[in-house]
Amino acid sequence: MSTAVTVVAIHGSPGGPRSWDDVRAAVAETGSAAGTAIDFLTPTLPGHDGSGPVGNRHLDLVGRAATIPAIDGPTVLVGYSYGGVVATMAAADPPRRVDALVLLEPVLLTALPADAEPAMAGRAGLLRYRERAEAGDPAAIGLLVDLWYGAGTWDGMTDRLQAYLTAATPTNLEDLRAMLATPIDLGSVASRSIPTTVVIGTASPPPLPGICDAVVDAIPTASLGRIEGANHAMLETHPVEVAAVIARAVAAVVANPDRAD
Repeated sequence: MSTAVTVVAIHGSPGGPRSWDDVRAAVAETGSAAGTAIDFLTPTLPGHDGSGPVGNRHLDLVGRAATIPAIDGPTVLVGYSYGGVVATMAAADPPRRVDALVLLEPVLLTALPADAEPAMAGRAGLLRYRERAEAGDPAAIGLLVDLWYGAGTWDGMTDRLQAYLTAATPTNLEDLRAMLATPIDLGSVASRSIPTTVVIGTASPPPLPGICDAVVDAIPTASLGRIEGANHAMLETHPVEVAAVIARAVAAVVANPDRAD
């Protein structure tokens, strides 16, 4: 009898469950080939994709993590970008079962020492974006895009994508405020000995590689995975490779289904 594993995948900001569509399809193929039943859940974070009342956008980071469904059986928790921040906060909650954690370029700035170079560079970029956005600059979100995806990315986007991101700026600002206001103790994750994979794309710009290296250094059970040629758009450009990382985590859980603490 095969072991059923639930993958809970948390999207970035701005974003929504549809960002996982290609990855979900690839994971399903892998699970089917391995004879593993995989339930792939993609919860919507508060305020995103038209979800919930506007007031939910004002939840702090703990409140956002609490909206992620807790699963009784074997669970792989996956977070992409800002979703990696929420996933880490959720994984630090001892009552929650997490058999494996996969963090895809998590923007875990508040988990790093304030004087660490990746934290300082990332925070400076985020504060520039926040200042422009709060001043009403409709193109402010372009600063955030270029910070994580590389200089010039915003200018190369279609008008339709720029319009979507601009409209989502208020929700993203709420996510940013929640993140900057809540330090994350990676020691709480480390104390649970959760097998953790932190993934970086080899084409991703600083400060992302430094953030990922620092997270791996802080969690003894963490390892670093690299996706060749990928950047922060890896869910769209490299879904098969992302799915392979998740599939390996699932396979490890199947091999040790009673790991939960």
